[in-house]
Amino acid sequence: MPWQDKLIVISLLASIIISASLMVWGWLRRNTLGAMWFSALMFMASYWSLFYGLEMTSQSLSATIFWSKVQYFGSANLAVLWLLLVLTYTGRENWLNPQRIAAFFIVPAITILLAWTNEFHTLLWINPVVKETTSFYLLDFTPGIWWWINIAYASGIFVITTIFLLNSLFRSASLYRRQIIVLLIFSSLTWIANLAYIFKLTQGIDLTPVTFSIGGILIAWGLFRYRIIDITPIARDAIVETMRGGLIV
Repeated sequence: MPWQDKLIVISLLASIIISASLMVWGWLRRNTLGAMWFSALMFMASYWSLFYGLEMTSQSLSATIFWSKVQYFGSANLAVLWLLLVLTYTGRENWLNPQRIAAFFIVPAITILLAWTNEFHTLLWINPVVKETTSFYLLDFTPGIWWWINIAYASGIFVITTIFLLNSLFRSASLYRRQIIVLLIFSSLTWIANLAYIFKLTQGIDLTPVTFSIGGILIAWGLFRYRIIDITPIARDAIVETMRGGLIV
């Protein structure tokens, strides 16, 4: 196996372990605002990496398609969970009523349904085949119309969350800026990897779940160095930190 392929395997394993560990870490702090969304995000990242690894080792078309379908539960929901985490962290948790949360998951739910029924409509994959590389087996296909809709939805979410984080970056105290920069780096790495896959710059290998091994380390460092989850969201704390008058509780 070439060293590049070995690096991909190591990165996938690291992504699974790191994301699963952070999922547990967030779950243990589930009473902290935002920790549940963080834990769910890390679960989906670990889930996606695991089943993407299984797809890459499947030699038959039927097995490759099956593992690709299983993956969609993780990959389709990741962007929405990232949005929910950013909204909570930037003090917009009041927006998150049950109806809006459910609405955010409509597109991922449709995507998952279409993945499992693609043989009847080909809205997601057209003419799927197994593409063999030096060490891996990948699902190659012509994207259907819903594949592009799903990509556009996730990309739109990344744009919105980036705007929210940048807005908070410019109006927050220095301590919070360091936290936001960590989140922005994590988001950027994931977004860049996804764009590289969309525009076929990675020879058919989707590096998005792989970047969670790097991004997960950054988040872990931010969690322990700047206490991203332990410190309550920016909007409320920024007011208290910048008050010139006294506050009696």
